[in-house]
Amino acid sequence: MKKLGTTKEQFWRNVLQRCEESGLSQAEFCKRENLNPNNLSHWKREITLRDARRISSKAKREPSMDSRLNYWRSVVADFNISGLSKDDFCKREKIKPAAFTWWRAELIRKDTTKRSDVAPPVDIFLPLSVSAELKTGSALNRRQPIAEIDLVSGTVRLFDSANKETLVTLFRALREAHN
Repeated sequence: MKKLGTTKEQFWRNVLQRCEESGLSQAEFCKRENLNPNNLSHWKREITLRDARRISSKAKREPSMDSRLNYWRSVVADFNISGLSKDDFCKREKIKPAAFTWWRAELIRKDTTKRSDVAPPVDIFLPLSVSAELKTGSALNRRQPIAEIDLVSGTVRLFDSANKETLVTLFRALREAHN
């Protein structure tokens, strides 16, 4: 355990604790203990400030869980659109692959816990049927998707404007997200 400070600080912490436990006013306590009331007031302010600084510096050193989650969400999102393998991405971003793998799984666990009403996926691949014919004007004019992929985290809709590169990126991201 880290020491709180000097012996003088420890002495005044002890005095302040006894004062508080006595139930007396500061003036009465100082009179009873033969202490200078100005010294007691000074150390009460000083200790309060030191404690506040310790809490503040600890908060700066240890980011909150929310900020870490947000950071890793952005890293995973960058990975999903990068088109790189996990190892290549981690090397490029100077991230330890084990940390990346753990955080990606942690985010999935947290997101799945939040959406407990959704059953976890059973199969890796879903049946997909592709129709070579589109009725004239049906999907094209109303911007309806030509395919939908339902995932635990949402639905991916494919439109007729999707090109080969878009599809390759999509399926690569889906494969990596599953691995």
